[in-house]
Amino acid sequence: MGIFSSTEPLGINPEDINSPVGTFAIPEFGTKFVRQMLVDTKPKTFSELIRISGLSHGTDVWLNNAQDLVRSNIASLSEVICTRMI
Repeated sequence: MGIFSSTEPLGINPEDINSPVGTFAIPEFGTKFVRQMLVDTKPKTFSELIRISGLSHGTDVWLNNAQDLVRSNIASLSEVICTRMI
C-alpha cells in the first residue's frame, strides 16, 4: 500500500521519478491523472483504491465533481459516489 502514497517503499525520492507516489508500473494507477488522485485522496486501504479506480473513469466523475468535494473537505473519499453505470 505504501507505493500509493509515497516513493519511500521503492527506496527512491519523488524527484527521481517526478512523482510523489510510486505507481508508474501499476495498471490504472500509473497515469498522471490517477497519480494526482492518489495525492488528493491519500488512500490507506484496498477498498479506497477500488473507489479511486471507479472515480477515474468517465466525464466529470472526478474532475469538476468528487475532487472538489474531497479537496474542500465537504466529503471524504468514502462518502463520494465512486461507481459508474454501463
